[in-house]
Amino acid sequence: MEKGMEEKMMKEDNVLLIKTTLFISNIHCPTCTDLIQSTLASLTPPPASHNASILSNRVEVFHSPLLPPQKIIKALNLVGFDIESCLSSSGGDEESQRVATQRSPYLLEGLGGNLIRKMESKKRKRHEELCGQCRSEKAGATSPSPYGSTEAIARPIPLHTKLYGDAHASNTASGAGSPTVERRQPFASPLDAVTAKDSDDEKWLATLAIQGMTCSACVNSIRQNLRAFGFIEKAEISALTHSGNIIFFGKHNIDTIVEAIEDGGYDVEVVDLTPFNPNEYETRERTMTLQINGLYCPKCPPKIMEAVENFASSQVTIVKPITSPKVPEITIKYTPQPDITARKLIKRIESVDPAFKVMVKPSQSLEDRSALVHKAEVRRIGVRLLLSVICAIPAFIIGIVFMALLPKDNKYRVWSEKPIWSGTANVSEWSLLIISTPVYFFAADLFHVRAYQEICGLWSRKNPKPVWKKFMKFGSMNLLMSLGTTVAYFSSIALLAINAAQQPEAIDLGHHGMQMQAEMKKSEIAHATYFDAVVFLTMFLLFGRLLESYSKAKSANAVSLLGNLRPKEARLLINHTPTETTTVPVELLEVGDHVVVAHGQSPPLDGKIITGSGQFDESALTGESRLVTKTTGDEVFAGTVNQGQPITVEIQSISGKSMLDNIVRIVREGQVQRAPIERVADLITGYFVPVVSYLAVLTWVIWLSLGYSGAIPSEWVEGNQGGWAVWSMSFAIAVFVIACPCGIGLAAPTALFIGTGLAARYGILAKGGGEAFQEASWLDAVVFDKTGTLTHGGEPEVGDAVVVGYTEEEKEWAWGRTVLGIAEGLESASGHPLAKAVLKHVKAEGGENVERLTVEEIPGRGVTGTFKIHGVEVEAFIGNEAFMHEEGVVISQQVKNTLEKWKQEAKSVIVLAAERKFDGPAPSGLEIGETPTVLAYFSVSDQIRPEAGYVISELEKMGINVYMITGDNATTASAVAKTVGIPAENVIAGVLPHEKAEQVKYLQQTAQLRRHTGLAAFFHRKRSVKNTNTRPRVAMVGDGINDSPALVTADVGIAIGSGSDIALSSASFILLREDLRQVLVLMELARKVIRRVKFNFFWAAIYNVIGIPIAAGVLYGYKRTRLDPSWAALAMAGSSVSVVASSLLLRSRIRGLGFRIKRNWRSKE
Repeated sequence: MEKGMEEKMMKEDNVLLIKTTLFISNIHCPTCTDLIQSTLASLTPPPASHNASILSNRVEVFHSPLLPPQKIIKALNLVGFDIESCLSSSGGDEESQRVATQRSPYLLEGLGGNLIRKMESKKRKRHEELCGQCRSEKAGATSPSPYGSTEAIARPIPLHTKLYGDAHASNTASGAGSPTVERRQPFASPLDAVTAKDSDDEKWLATLAIQGMTCSACVNSIRQNLRAFGFIEKAEISALTHSGNIIFFGKHNIDTIVEAIEDGGYDVEVVDLTPFNPNEYETRERTMTLQINGLYCPKCPPKIMEAVENFASSQVTIVKPITSPKVPEITIKYTPQPDITARKLIKRIESVDPAFKVMVKPSQSLEDRSALVHKAEVRRIGVRLLLSVICAIPAFIIGIVFMALLPKDNKYRVWSEKPIWSGTANVSEWSLLIISTPVYFFAADLFHVRAYQEICGLWSRKNPKPVWKKFMKFGSMNLLMSLGTTVAYFSSIALLAINAAQQPEAIDLGHHGMQMQAEMKKSEIAHATYFDAVVFLTMFLLFGRLLESYSKAKSANAVSLLGNLRPKEARLLINHTPTETTTVPVELLEVGDHVVVAHGQSPPLDGKIITGSGQFDESALTGESRLVTKTTGDEVFAGTVNQGQPITVEIQSISGKSMLDNIVRIVREGQVQRAPIERVADLITGYFVPVVSYLAVLTWVIWLSLGYSGAIPSEWVEGNQGGWAVWSMSFAIAVFVIACPCGIGLAAPTALFIGTGLAARYGILAKGGGEAFQEASWLDAVVFDKTGTLTHGGEPEVGDAVVVGYTEEEKEWAWGRTVLGIAEGLESASGHPLAKAVLKHVKAEGGENVERLTVEEIPGRGVTGTFKIHGVEVEAFIGNEAFMHEEGVVISQQVKNTLEKWKQEAKSVIVLAAERKFDGPAPSGLEIGETPTVLAYFSVSDQIRPEAGYVISELEKMGINVYMITGDNATTASAVAKTVGIPAENVIAGVLPHEKAEQVKYLQQTAQLRRHTGLAAFFHRKRSVKNTNTRPRVAMVGDGINDSPALVTADVGIAIGSGSDIALSSASFILLREDLRQVLVLMELARKVIRRVKFNFFWAAIYNVIGIPIAAGVLYGYKRTRLDPSWAALAMAGSSVSVVASSLLLRSRIRGLGFRIKRNWRSKE
């Protein structure tokens, strides 16, 4: 690595200062500069001042000669900064000299020249490559290269001041304050794309890509490190996707989070950082990165920047300027307008030079990153496994065949037992040393590196744990594997050294001082080294790790499969002209564009049909295989397939905001939500490694004590060189190796991952993740909303309409049209389904246009407003009977009888009333009195879903109590409940939206526990008898918007909504298909998943409970039955692989193993 130096001496306050310039590759954001400032301030003596530039990746430090540059470099290295080169001075001359810089000393990963290096991500490698270009340009600073210095571009380019801040702009050569583009690291962190506004009260969501996690112990280690910070509200870490979602306060704390994770030995990259506000609507502002191919000289970047500036300098913001032909990328932000689109900007850039070819650089999704991590991990393990297999062949021949299988007088065995070089060390021992050494250092290094990192992170000064806790909770599977191979390897070296130092005349067997004479045949001496065990241990461990990594990748591909439904290109109608089309990337489509969707193709984004009609297969989104007919004006979604004639679609969402994108986001978030049952795994795996380590030591001590005390037969150790100490060590090594917390740690995540993917396959989005699955697996009560849930609710219709004093047969309908006009003026202000039904009816009847002065909707009651009719101000009310009573409306007995009759027919009733706003006689034609008078009343019938009755009966067969809650009147609610089979005592009517949550809380305290039969009744008897703290678990099924308070309050919220409702829903689960049978599918799937989690826990626990004692030698007294360390390694691999395989079986349709739904639960096609 080239390191250039430039010295500058200057005086400040009569003190001679040295100017040291550091070029740091991984300065990403203003928080990095804050960390640099605090680090420099902690030095002794502290620097006089410093300047840090994010754009140029440069830090200038003015310091005393008493503070050497090497000390500054070391301090910044320790906090994680990669210093590529350094410029400093001596003696006041202008000549450059070099200061040795070194990379952060983290860990060895093998002996092939990489003994000390940090496990770097591809992003950091690209950083280094780019900084190499930076160094070469700095070395030739006299060159007028426009992208190699701060005088990069002659004319200033406007930058987003909110994104860059003052530190991101530099003065021009003349010293003016206008901003110019400095050199900036092209692979900047996503932090740079977030507004710099920060506050400790502001909540942020960070999505992190974390490399290096191998098992649940790694996940627990990261969580424990993050728990020490009070500003973190929630941390969800997943080893399956190598990612994490962190919700925290104060944007500036992101560096602390990253540093805390990196201190544990993991490589972290911030994928996304956004203000956390789940209910906030997205704006239409777009950000994209353009890659320009064809740049061939330093003059090209200024041309492109000038073209972008002249295109629309006030509407287009340059987030990251293009700085080098070697990194030809520019990031822009704009709000789409008819004359400002990405396609027009690309056309403008390409017009600068025919050689320029512009394309949108697609953003790398979290699933893509996870796939790359899995692929790299499989490749890394595979190479080491191949080395182990190659070495295992000669190790097997020499260590097993020659030493154990061949007769003692076989010439090959005699040759292998022949001492060579020194002492009694024979051919086989020296050969196995040569064979096992590359395996230990080049194949098993995968475990050593991670184990060393964990130990360093544990005993770091930054770790706030008390010392006693550090001895109680430490390490992971990597530590056990490393200890097992390390003990075997170095104990064998010690034995080999003893053998090499001993002469054949007197060989100490190490047992009661017994001696063998020189005349004993050398072939009878058994040299008990474990070099061959090192090879076989490593091979089996790597084989298990490879299978586990492959299986985890298969478990985590649910989101990537959904993402693959997105088309990459679209046929765009140029200027909306059907005869002119062109193929463009989906990223370049804007809202309002017209595209052609041919037979067999999928809409590129969500939109509505402009011309044509077709039949769409929406099974990928809803799980329902039947074709859905779509005509002009209907919505179509990305991911669905047109099975009909070609159609023209108008785009209504941009890339990343479609229904499919929302589904992917929700499934992704749900996969990292942890179930409460996983806390058991956390508790076990947190103490697993220490317990196993102490058990292994205890095993060795016990066998050693028994051997030397004479409590066990001496013939057990005869023929083993090294005596009881070495013989006992084999049991300890086996304990180290067979113990596996991975199976316990993977028991829940893998099953929940598969369950989330299965739910998405059947049109169910598990937004609440593992916790929601666990709650849904054992519900005591389910509460259904009436309108829109038990009934269709989409488009209810007015069945009866009565205007007081008039009938439809009368020809004089003037006043009737006025009444309908009042109803229209009121209901047009409401979005309630019943209001829409009345509005549709009065429009069809021809209501008169009445002057409306004010209008106000009263949630759960109705609408009130004032009108001007015949010059008189009138106040009108429309809504339910409770609203009329509150407003003092007197309803005659005749009207009451009619309303009661309608309610008994399961119809909802709506009453319209009004009163004059002044005293005195009413003008002619105004039939409204001075007191509230009923003008009209309507009945609205909302058709009950045909499957509702069947679903209620199935739930009751499961022993679940079913309730109905509604804001409608008690008579109508009871009629609907009777129709679907809900008991009258379980109907809660006349409830306002905000009161539904209170009713759910009440049921959580008073509802009956689930009724059990047969074996289930026996196992759950203590839940209702002994456990007095158990309360009923209640699920709420509603529309996801009006019922959001109740959905949040319930233990499980289930929303039935369309794609547009997904982002706003407060539910734990979202049913994409409006079919109540999905509730049954959800509950059965939840039960199946949680049962599989429990089975996985049981299997992994039994595996360890049985395996560890056998490895420790509890059966050795019975025919010397034991588990050799090599076979223990193979058994360990089976633990985690079998758990993952068990979870993967959920995807199958094998009875008893996979998940299958009942035939009656499927939608009718």
